[in-house]
Order: sequence, then C-alpha cells, then structure tokens
Amino acid sequence: MRRQSMFALLISIILGVGLRAQTVLAEEPAPELEAEPAQPQADKPLNTDRLWLPGSYAIHWSKLREIAELALASERCVEVLRGELAQTQSTQEAPVFAIMCRDANRKTYVDKFNGLKTESFAAALIPRAGAEEVAEQVAEVNHREVSAALYARCRELWQEQVKLMNALSWQSDIENVEPVEITDLSEGNWHYRFLRNFNAKNAAGVTLRYVAVCEGPKVFELTSRIDIRTTP
Repeated sequence: MRRQSMFALLISIILGVGLRAQTVLAEEPAPELEAEPAQPQADKPLNTDRLWLPGSYAIHWSKLREIAELALASERCVEVLRGELAQTQSTQEAPVFAIMCRDANRKTYVDKFNGLKTESFAAALIPRAGAEEVAEQVAEVNHREVSAALYARCRELWQEQVKLMNALSWQSDIENVEPVEITDLSEGNWHYRFLRNFNAKNAAGVTLRYVAVCEGPKVFELTSRIDIRTTP
C-alpha cells in the first residue's frame, strides 16, 4: 500500500512539472517575422514597336535600338514609352535620339542621346539646359493629356469594329494610353499613332492574330482599322 502511494505521488509530480512547462512555453511570445524588403520594380522589356525613325534615317535604326536599351538599363528608367529622332537637332551624319521613359514612380521624362556614342549611357546622354528641361516637361504633360483623350476615342472606334469577333483577348495592355508614335508634323501640330495587339477566333475556332490601329492629330480626325498581325 505504501509503495502504491509513493508511485502515485511520483506520477503526480511528473504531471505537474509537465503542465508547468507547457504553460511557460504557451506564454512565450512567438518570434516576430521580419518584413521582407520591398522588391524594386522590374524593368519592362523593350517594345521595339515604340521606336520610330523617318525613312530617310532608317540606316540608324540599330543605333536607336541600342540607345533605347541603354536608357532602359539605366538606374531610373523602368519602361521605354517612346524612342524617336530629335529632328531639329539631327543630321544624317550625327543623329540625336529622344527617349521617353517612365520611372518607378510612374513619372515620365525625356532624355536625348548622341546616336553615334552607343558604348555607354553616360557617353551617349546629352546634358540638358535648365530652360530646355522645363520646356520638355511642359510638352510631356501636354502629350499625356492629348494622348488620353485620343486614346479614349480610339477605344470607342475599336470596340465598334471588334464587337462581332469571337473569343477576343487583348495581347497588349488595353489600359495603357501611351501612343507608340508621336510625329511632329509642324510647329505645334502632332500626329499620334496607337497600336494594340489582340487575338480572336474565326468561325472554325482557329485563333487569329490581329492589330488594332488608330491614328490622327485630333479626336475628330482619328481613323482606325483592324489588320492581320504577322508578329506573335
């Protein structure tokens, strides 16, 4: 009988120690997880449809692409919105390219580059004077406002043209209001061109590739069409 009592006492002591240990563990606060640092915004691949040169400067196409790639690889630029010839500053022998970029804060800006110095961003970049920078910033704001109004009308025209197509899926960012090309027709007159890729199925269920095109200088002078797309 005495042995049984001692055994019961021993069991109760062991259980008591175990319960206290569980209580202590339960009361210990869980370790705080450190927040992962914010990842920098990834650069969007260069879209060569946004690069444009007049036919007389076509020989410099590869240089324009190289300059656009340098701009995209720079610290600030996360997306190249447009790349074109700075016509008033260019000659056939010495082209100057204007590259419009968007930064991580979604602010757009334009840098100009010596088209013959493609070895590095620093070598190609043309420093801007203060007055020129202010003028360019004003021009950028105007272009964005005009582009938004024109693009809204383009979407209305496209919607009417594709409404009978089957299983339509946009391959381009349909919400992006940026044109692929802005051409300076004359002082104060600009021609805007928008391209958006999409796919749709024909009556046999085969997927076909299309591109929606819309262009013009003003809202009520826009023309739009749907073309067969030869690129992926």
